Amino acid sequence: MSQKSVKLLDALGGIPDRYLEESREDRPRRRFRAWGAVAACLVAVIALGVAVRGGWLPFAGGGGAGGHGSGEGFQAFNRYAGPVFPLTLEEENIAISARREVTLDFQSWEQSQAVQVTDRYTLRNDSQDPQTLEVLYPFAGTLAQAGQWPDLTLDGTPLESGLRKGEIPGTTSSLDSLLSGEAYQAMLEDPEYRILSLDTMPEAEHVPVTVYELTDLWGPEQEDGSVADPVLQVTVRYDPAVTEVWCFGFDQARTDPESGCQVLCISLNRAKQNPETGAYLLVKGEDVRSMDLQGRTETGEDGEQVEAGAEVNRREADLDEALNEIAEVYRQETYGDALSTPEEKALFYGRFLARWEESGETALEDALSDNAAMMLYRTAEITVPPESSVTLTATLEKDWSGSRTMTDTVGYEVATRMGSNLQWEQQQAVLEDRGQITIAQENFGFDLKKGIRTVPMEEELLRLDVRG
Repeated sequence: MSQKSVKLLDALGGIPDRYLEESREDRPRRRFRAWGAVAACLVAVIALGVAVRGGWLPFAGGGGAGGHGSGEGFQAFNRYAGPVFPLTLEEENIAISARREVTLDFQSWEQSQAVQVTDRYTLRNDSQDPQTLEVLYPFAGTLAQAGQWPDLTLDGTPLESGLRKGEIPGTTSSLDSLLSGEAYQAMLEDPEYRILSLDTMPEAEHVPVTVYELTDLWGPEQEDGSVADPVLQVTVRYDPAVTEVWCFGFDQARTDPESGCQVLCISLNRAKQNPETGAYLLVKGEDVRSMDLQGRTETGEDGEQVEAGAEVNRREADLDEALNEIAEVYRQETYGDALSTPEEKALFYGRFLARWEESGETALEDALSDNAAMMLYRTAEITVPPESSVTLTATLEKDWSGSRTMTDTVGYEVATRMGSNLQWEQQQAVLEDRGQITIAQENFGFDLKKGIRTVPMEEELLRLDVRG
């Protein structure tokens, strides 16, 4: 297997049986609970007009559901990043027609095996009145990849966009076990599926918490290296009936929720290498009964006591304020960016609460680094003048899909009408291979040897498998 071969992850569980798809091979366990996958029937796609390779393909009617089976003749994915979804509207508008061009650019593929996608829409208003639209651009995204979520522009000008989340109430929102386009289609068509607003942090505003911030960590001075990896051990005792304790910045944590004892450790070597190293404890409810700091030669009961300590700053704050501060610290240290909108911060808090309720996890960075995919929507309001057109463009970096049997090969999919209520006229795809890839299998109609890189999108779900 070449260096481009990748470790494929999989997950299963936590959703209604009607969404579960049995795999033909054993799947490794992951720590995230997730959706399952479902197979849908194939339905013939009926199109009006003549399809000319390299040109536009007229579509019949609007955004109704149809067959979408890229799986025929392809190996099944067991690591699926979801398709590139089509644009949709908050409310269907028959005055608006749409043309679409999706460009798959492999310029930077060698570095990450992600493809750069430019998803361009020409929206035409055939009425004599201006049409104001709430547009929704769907994507499967993770909180850890917040800096790579799609950007929207209108006629080349960046749009101020919001964020919404799609889910079926009462089920886990992770998509990691949806392993096919058919499974996504089934979810979107479920009558209980909802697109939810993320205006504020749920139940976080005006909730008082006590914040303990540990800074200026110090440990034993040693010249001979006799203490290889000393730690600062923080032991917190509290009443679990009236207190919840969440942590951030610690290397290890052990919690006994029944007795109300939490033992946390920070590497003093890491603190020495990075003097700005710090940690937080957020206490919701009554304050902790006690907090003891003690240096240890190593983590655990076998570690001998050494001289160590830290500056402990205690203050009162609202929960949303404290979470915002911690999220900014983490994002800057890890990704060099920040959760910049209230919706992104609300998503973080929602993910943390879900993990807290499901497994009792208390580490806030586990939610901030969460790689469980969710169904998300970039939203924006635009106006299309009467008898005129505008161009809306979404740009994004699309992750790869694959399976254990697809050695040195990864795949990408594009959906043409899945979940969309637009009235489609034409759609086409453009491949910018940049000499980076060879095609292993596809149903777009690309042919690099013949120079065919622009094709009409004739199927409901299109797939491109490539290798370097």
